[in-house]
Amino acid sequence: MGDRLDQWIAIGFRARERDTSWIAPSETTIRRQFAAADPLWKTCEHELFGNEDARCVGIVNPRLRDAAGVPYGQVGWFEALGADPAKRMLDDACEWLRVRGCRTVLGPMNGSTWHAYRFVVAPGEEESFLTEPTNPPEYPAWMEAAGFTRIDSAYTSSVQDNVRAEKELAAVRRAAEEKGYRVVPVDLSDLGKVFQTIYEISAVVFKGNPFYSEIGFEEFFALYDGIERLVDPRLLNWLLDPGGKIAGFGFGFPDKGGAVRRMRGQSGVMAKLRYLTGPKVTRSVFKSMGILPEHQGKGLASALFHEQAVRAVESGWKTGIRALMAEGNRSFATGRDLHRTIRTYALFQRTLA
Repeated sequence: MGDRLDQWIAIGFRARERDTSWIAPSETTIRRQFAAADPLWKTCEHELFGNEDARCVGIVNPRLRDAAGVPYGQVGWFEALGADPAKRMLDDACEWLRVRGCRTVLGPMNGSTWHAYRFVVAPGEEESFLTEPTNPPEYPAWMEAAGFTRIDSAYTSSVQDNVRAEKELAAVRRAAEEKGYRVVPVDLSDLGKVFQTIYEISAVVFKGNPFYSEIGFEEFFALYDGIERLVDPRLLNWLLDPGGKIAGFGFGFPDKGGAVRRMRGQSGVMAKLRYLTGPKVTRSVFKSMGILPEHQGKGLASALFHEQAVRAVESGWKTGIRALMAEGNRSFATGRDLHRTIRTYALFQRTLA
């Protein structure tokens, strides 16, 4: 598989040569994702597809099924240099999925909604942030030309004025504290235990989301490989209930996207120097939060947003990103006038004959 994977990886870098939004993964990371030991492949069947100018992966995840109990097919890790090679490749992948009994194909999706998925369909002008999906603007149209249609799922990212959020969410936070709730920093001495708790809360909170599927902790933790280089104790918090038990979490980090982008997917000395030089971090990213159902509807999301804003302002990050939020989610409405949409994302599907 070595030579084939080399060629397959190279297509992605060729496709993104002029894409200034792309935060390139390292080749080491990509190879690790496709090693047989990766937890995703212990459950999912997959096949690499590609031609001279396009690539993707066909995936069957038996945990992700339609209303009739049939597994969805998926196409992930999509990259292409043109509409025609993209269509030929996607047709091949869809035929492979059809033979395996799939009736509907979702894309782009790298295994499940826990993994990277969706295209940017309204890019805006703000610079892309770390962990955000990015793609050239042609990709959605190329997928539609191959018979896929857009699923109406309003997921967006928005930019927030952290200074205003610090001031205007303070009263709501005080109200939460008067009820006995507290936001406290996470003890990072045992990172595995921290993410075990985040996993357990997330598995409950996100269960009702579209195309949700179960995932094991090993697979979940593998998604955060190298997270110790990103975690900032100021932006990882527990929400404690009046009895002192963990009722939720807020997970943010400084946006080092510009620094990682300068590495260009490389890991040598020069790449590390490019990472260390250049403009300083100016933004925080609030990646995710989860509040257990019995504590929802009490304005507690505001307490988590407020803590993130306070710590961001202290660190000099006056701008914050609320990452990949569903517009129907209660958290999206928290401090609605404090943030504005900068990006919209969508998933696509194709029905197989």
